[in-house]
Amino acid sequence: MHQYDEKEACQALPQLFGPQFDTIKWLFIPICKENHWMLFVVDVPLVKLHYYSSVGDVNTYFEYFWHTIKWLKEFLCWRTSNPQWKDVAIKEEDCPKQILGSMDCAVFLLRYLYNIITETPMNFSQDDISKERIVLVMRLLTHPNNTKQRVMK
Repeated sequence: MHQYDEKEACQALPQLFGPQFDTIKWLFIPICKENHWMLFVVDVPLVKLHYYSSVGDVNTYFEYFWHTIKWLKEFLCWRTSNPQWKDVAIKEEDCPKQILGSMDCAVFLLRYLYNIITETPMNFSQDDISKERIVLVMRLLTHPNNTKQRVMK
């Protein structure tokens, strides 16, 4: 497991975010461990950390993330000038779960993101995931920024 050098990380902190950080509501951190995608959500104004996973047993993953979570809390303390972040507990959110072995965790994660951003209920299930793939493709294909006139910078 990669160990973070806290002093080195703290020296690089000013480069991580510009002034836009002061205007955000959420910070999304998707993480993949052993072919499973999970989502950490930082609610910046409310000083809360949320965890979303489409599998039931999440405790097996927390040890792996301990250093990342510790670093994230240190960063949030520094960036927001709010020492409360150091003691914030991570709340595992009740969210739709995938069928064991379905390999749909990434689609679930994308749907979690959509529901969080749009502030809509997470009222979907494994049965909806095939449809979700099609909806995602259509959103991307028909987005106004996906035209030949748009050039990536």
